[in-house]
Amino acid sequence: MTVTYQGALSQGEATETVAMTFTAPATKQFTILSATGAQIIRDSVFQRALTAEQTAAGAAAQKASALTLENYTMVLVGREQLPAGTCLVLDVTPKVASEFTYAGRVWVNMTDYAVVRIQGKPAVNPSPWITEGEFTTDFQKVGDFYFPLKTVSSSNLPLGLRAQLTIQYGSYHILGATPLRK
Repeated sequence: MTVTYQGALSQGEATETVAMTFTAPATKQFTILSATGAQIIRDSVFQRALTAEQTAAGAAAQKASALTLENYTMVLVGREQLPAGTCLVLDVTPKVASEFTYAGRVWVNMTDYAVVRIQGKPAVNPSPWITEGEFTTDFQKVGDFYFPLKTVSSSNLPLGLRAQLTIQYGSYHILGATPLRK
């Protein structure tokens, strides 16, 4: 994870390398491998991001935020070619705003109907310090599964600061999985 921030009075960067182990259905464990930059950024931004990841992995959060017709209003707005293939493009709006839902656009691969990109704004502001935020998450196929590849979140902060959080996901090792029935 890397945060860069800049404004009229200050600029800087902080980075943290983290290993995550996910055990289905809903457990994420994090190990911080290295950290550089401003301690206050690492303590506030990175720790908050890891805590949010753990909470989002829980069954209740997954059910409430899943991209389903129960949770979102979806409108097909077209097709687009991405590196992952030809995609349906949907505008989505959450039916209930929460810290884990978003409003924006979703690209769905037409071959296997997997989400390959999400671009949007959080339905609920994640922090009183953020005046406006947006994100893009791209996904990659590893074996039979799709996993996050990269997330870039940009936020406006007080005092004219602009921050960007980039999460570059690394190697995935699937130790065991049962394919879904077709």
